[in-house]
Amino acid sequence: MNIRLHVSLVEKMKLPISSFPLVLAIVFCGFSHAAEVKIEQAADKSVKVEAKTYSAAFDAGGRWKSLVIAGKEMFGEGAPFPSDSPATSINVRDQLLAIRNEKTTVEYSFDPTGINIETNGGALNIFLSPDITAFVQDKVGVRSAAETKSLGDVRKLIAGPAAFEVDRSFHVVKGKMFPSLLTRGGKGEDPFKTRMECGVSASGTEMVEMVEFSPLGKTTNTVPSYSPGETPGYVISLRNLGPSEVSPAIAFTVGNAFVGGTTSPETVLPAQPLKPGETAKTEVKIPMTAPGIHWVNFELRDGSEVIKRERRAFVFDPDNFRPELTRPADFEMFWKTRLDAMRKIPLNPKVTEVPERSSTTAGQYKVEITDPKGNPVMLDLQAPRKPGKYLAMFGGKMLEKAEDPNRILLVFNHKQWPEEATFNRWVAADDNNLFDCYLLAVRITDYLRSRNDVEWIFLIGGSRTGPIQLANAALDPTKICAVDAHVPTSMGISSREHPYRGWGKVPNPVAMADYVDPVNFAPDITVPVMLDEGVYDGLSPAPGAIAFYNAATKAPWKRISIEPGGHGYFTSGFRPAAQKELNELLKIKADGSVDDKVMKEH
Repeated sequence: MNIRLHVSLVEKMKLPISSFPLVLAIVFCGFSHAAEVKIEQAADKSVKVEAKTYSAAFDAGGRWKSLVIAGKEMFGEGAPFPSDSPATSINVRDQLLAIRNEKTTVEYSFDPTGINIETNGGALNIFLSPDITAFVQDKVGVRSAAETKSLGDVRKLIAGPAAFEVDRSFHVVKGKMFPSLLTRGGKGEDPFKTRMECGVSASGTEMVEMVEFSPLGKTTNTVPSYSPGETPGYVISLRNLGPSEVSPAIAFTVGNAFVGGTTSPETVLPAQPLKPGETAKTEVKIPMTAPGIHWVNFELRDGSEVIKRERRAFVFDPDNFRPELTRPADFEMFWKTRLDAMRKIPLNPKVTEVPERSSTTAGQYKVEITDPKGNPVMLDLQAPRKPGKYLAMFGGKMLEKAEDPNRILLVFNHKQWPEEATFNRWVAADDNNLFDCYLLAVRITDYLRSRNDVEWIFLIGGSRTGPIQLANAALDPTKICAVDAHVPTSMGISSREHPYRGWGKVPNPVAMADYVDPVNFAPDITVPVMLDEGVYDGLSPAPGAIAFYNAATKAPWKRISIEPGGHGYFTSGFRPAAQKELNELLKIKADGSVDDKVMKEH
């Protein structure tokens, strides 16, 4: 019947006779393909699958209980049906297994070498066998399963001679495997598709794990920093998790971390034989004379094949990283003229209490003032009810309820800053986003300076508001006691040789950036300042932060940390330690101090 059907198709499509054998070949190929996958469903609805490279078993509740590859069980104890409730329907049709309950559907399509999986209404969690040898991650390489509790972006799982790989990233946490999209804001009920290819090979070179990659002679949790006379370097330890001997080689290049910086010629270290289970340690030394932040790009190779890549950064001679400022000769007069003009416009503050967010010890208020162009803007304020002189903190996060009896908090919503402090509008030196932001920050600080209950003002800025508060303090330090700038952006946008590429492209002529580049305000900083940046942050350039730090020669106290991370949320311990030191310097009482509770702004 199938043959007659396809003959009919040939006639209807008016194909030439020579096409007929091809159609038959397709039909017979389909029969052969089906024969390579055997599916049996028992009376209790449990299902067994036998395929060319794997076998699988599902119980009567729809739970996927077993996946055996090359004689190895890949699954451990658990219930990988994507729902807390058991299945109400388990149906087999051809090579398709459909399992459902009231809210969740998962369909498995079996072929000789793999399984296509589609879920809707629940996320598939797979509990792994304790005999899993290793996980292979995207871009990172292999990791020993015995020593790993959690991993992200896993694509392949290996258990001795057995392995399977998936075409979508999965996370592994404490022996459970689930789609990586769930860790990036996705929902378990979102539709999800993946393919699990079974019986894939794990090459010898792929099984080389980088068990150590640490800075030579440094134990710091921040980016390693080397002084003149020291030689930067890294210790690299490789371990062969596979069953055969391999001979990987290490290649690396070194580059200046400034955008457009120079990169050294490639260095390739001789390949060294690595027996199964063996670990080999190599020291890579990098002679250096240029101050600043430098990248080291490592590749682990087997001949011309790149097994894995790693990127690290180190700081060399940071005290002498002092790129020439692009600050114009009329910089001070430029800003004085604009501030004087702005301050001729009355503030006209209007204060209205928000009773539902107030308390007996402090009040929450909406404050309306005029901006630098005379237009109304709204601020959020919390202030103690008891008369006195207080520390006022401008920036950061407003607390849910006004209860603090020891400090004033003032917040301007970051979305209200002109065009969110990006480079969307860039017309002239005094007609661009940052120019307007800096003036507005001074204007808001002027309001605090006008209040009788304000003794000192602590400026806080994170991300895009970081450079705003640095410029704010430089333009007028009156009553300002310190600045805390967390991952400030735009540091170095006026650099001629290494233009910044963060929140947006600075249009030509770049000379317009000379008047708003945060680094050019550094010589006017006369208050304590603390900064931190992530060395891998593509939004906030760490070299610019070091340049600012070194140019702030009038600051009576300053601290900086270059962290081994991206855009914030660091774990080195620098921030709480620096905040404590700064509080002691300023003799701020513990109950009125700067703290992380208020700092978390972005």
